Amino acid sequence: MAVILRAKEAGLGLDTIRALTAATEPAARRDILRREAETLRSRIAAARDSLALVECALGCEHDDLTRCPHYRRRVAPEG
Repeated sequence: MAVILRAKEAGLGLDTIRALTAATEPAARRDILRREAETLRSRIAAARDSLALVECALGCEHDDLTRCPHYRRRVAPEG
């Protein structure tokens, strides 16, 4: 039970925890953890982008945030 609680605290989902505890080969556990690490990296990058957008909005001197060129560049679709 302590392993499950600690894994949840680390941000692992129940499916991942189940797969880790069911895996009998160390290589299989490492593969699961590599995939989880990549998922976490993606979530961290998205959170950083969100924070940058919020900080941009907080620092904006425009009365109407949607008209701020810096803000508009941040929310513009990439491509």
